[in-house]
Amino acid sequence: MYRSRMFFRESVLQILVVLLGLCLMSLASCNDSHEEETQKGIRTLLMYLPYSTDLQNILQTNMNDLLAGVEEMGGMGETRVLAFYASSSSKAVLYEMKEEKNKLFWQEQKTYIDLPYTTVEGLQQVFEEVTRRAPALHYSLIIGGHGMGWIPKQYVNSKSKGWGTDTTDIRMHWDYQDGEWHSRMFGGLTASVQTDVTTLRDAMKNAGFHTDYILFDACYMGNVETAYELKDVTDFLVASSMEISSMGVPYRQAAPYLLGSPDYEKICQTYLSHYSSFYAMMSVVECTQLDFLAQIMGEILQSCPWQESMRKKIQTMDGYSPSVFFDLGDYVAQLGPDEFMKARFDLAMQLAVPVKVSTPRGWSAMTGPFDVHAYSGLTTSAPSISPYVSAYQETSWAQRLLYRK
Repeated sequence: MYRSRMFFRESVLQILVVLLGLCLMSLASCNDSHEEETQKGIRTLLMYLPYSTDLQNILQTNMNDLLAGVEEMGGMGETRVLAFYASSSSKAVLYEMKEEKNKLFWQEQKTYIDLPYTTVEGLQQVFEEVTRRAPALHYSLIIGGHGMGWIPKQYVNSKSKGWGTDTTDIRMHWDYQDGEWHSRMFGGLTASVQTDVTTLRDAMKNAGFHTDYILFDACYMGNVETAYELKDVTDFLVASSMEISSMGVPYRQAAPYLLGSPDYEKICQTYLSHYSSFYAMMSVVECTQLDFLAQIMGEILQSCPWQESMRKKIQTMDGYSPSVFFDLGDYVAQLGPDEFMKARFDLAMQLAVPVKVSTPRGWSAMTGPFDVHAYSGLTTSAPSISPYVSAYQETSWAQRLLYRK
């Protein structure tokens, strides 16, 4: 009996010791977890500037303008700022904005030689390096360069596809550099330095690099097809539906609204104000609302048959012939849904595009200025018959509308 009681007491004591050890381990684990979390910053902004051929000097100016703007606002505050800048197709450097003696400067962090950053694997490496060096609770991404919306680079660069054999007159908007205003699918002028939107999406997803916003400082990126491809890797998309000036976003003035908690309306208003005497168009897309928009759009397409005569009546936002980018809202207006369905579409657009700004006239390097009689904040290539949109049915947006999934 005595041995039995002693054994029982010893067993209870052992259990208590084990429980105490587990509690201490749990507390230590909680402390470690808390320490890891506190090591994270609040925000990290990446300025991603891939090699863009004829825009290189301007992209450097954009970097310096952002630096000047941050300096004028009194520093970075809760945001760490990095920049990936490719000076050629084979060399790129990752910089971080640093401060010393109340002076800001760009400090080299890592040099890349022959990094295939136009591939998922290469671009993923960049995003993983950013999250490793500057882990944060919130990320933001600015992308500068040339742009052609959702169009895959193979169709942009295979100009003979669908056009016959004579391609001497087939030119992209960036080929026109003789006018009063120069413009800037994102990246450079050839496929080797261009990146598909789907590549960006997959690289971000694989790297766990989800952003509060992506700002495309590139032409034609404000379309529903691009936004829908990126809806799972960013909360907001800021972009223009037409060509933009080669000088891009006025970063010095916009800096206070890009760092910290972003102010999307002021970003757009700053852009509009800067180019008010020329041509400007910019919108903010709330990507979490795009599935609702797709649902309504699918119902409209089922109820309102398309007629070829509608195409020439829709507001276009480019100088291509045939046009590639059509205003989404005007497209729906021409389809002619009933009042109830149109009201639902308008509500969906208000939710999906909370901010949109535009000058009274738009501009294309190919055709010059044009009147903007309709601007919903998003374009679509659905009505286009251009060979450039040959892959349209492969976009996630078209698949969503086609299969309603």
